Amino acid sequence: MNKKLVKRELANFRMLIDIAKTQGFNVFFWSFADGLCRRLHVDNLYHRTHYYRHEACKAYLKKNYEHVIDKYRNSNFKEIGKIGADSTIWRYWQQGMSNVPYPVDITLNSTVNKTGNHPVKVLDATSYKKYIDVPEYIEEKARNGQMNIAVFSDYIRLALLKQHGGIWLDSTFYVNRDFPSEIDVMPFYTVNQGNKRNWVVTRDRWSVGLLACAPNNPLISFCEEFLREYWKNETTPIAYLMTDCIIGIAYDEIPAFREIIDSVPVNNTHCFDFLTEFRNEAYDEVKQEEMNKDTYVYQLSYKFGWSKKTADGKLSNFGGLVSE
Repeated sequence: MNKKLVKRELANFRMLIDIAKTQGFNVFFWSFADGLCRRLHVDNLYHRTHYYRHEACKAYLKKNYEHVIDKYRNSNFKEIGKIGADSTIWRYWQQGMSNVPYPVDITLNSTVNKTGNHPVKVLDATSYKKYIDVPEYIEEKARNGQMNIAVFSDYIRLALLKQHGGIWLDSTFYVNRDFPSEIDVMPFYTVNQGNKRNWVVTRDRWSVGLLACAPNNPLISFCEEFLREYWKNETTPIAYLMTDCIIGIAYDEIPAFREIIDSVPVNNTHCFDFLTEFRNEAYDEVKQEEMNKDTYVYQLSYKFGWSKKTADGKLSNFGGLVSE
């Protein structure tokens, strides 16, 4: 068996034990059931367990961090600033640009000449410190492994956006064409696929892989403070999608935040298509042209293989994407 897989599964098992000890049976049960159904590829049951897992996580977070919710619930938000035409695009790769796997090297370089006046900054484990001060207890939990890289980067993105504003773009997002200029005059922006899947915690109304705002945006400030408070008290992430759970709480509990999220027009409806077997199928130029009409960022992944050719040597859809 693959050693990396064994190591990952052992880490997941230890996390489940920690969840059972600290966050209760309900969160543990649905987390276990969700992981089991995903591994067994029982899709219909997996959709149900995935939904209930994150509802249980949200219930725990609401109960234990109600003071953060109450602080923002009745706030009278003043006019929210706009993203801006020259705001920074933030990207992050913990290990630095000298140690980037395929196809992340392609995605990190895909923003060249496609972002208008937005400067692009690719940060790493050292350079982010030039822009934000991370609480010592968060730094410590990242060092000792209680926060993995993905969870730590969740805090990094929120802290950067809160202090500096701009556009956060995950390192696995491939930019296919120019950023639309209408983003610049909006107060908040994210991938919105229009309630495509009602069983996921985001309902496909947002994606933490692409978040954009001006400095001190109240929704981003809420999420950053929530994470900060969480890690003061906890030693394990309640879920991989914890930040999505927090945004879900903001959407459910605070009408002003629901209005901010709902103001984002439907966009990038094919953002995640290349995470399916579509990437390996023979290149369909007509279909990709249709996809590109509303989609300018596509998520890729370093967790499985990518080939520009199909098994019989034809150009694949992935090959067509990067060739363009």
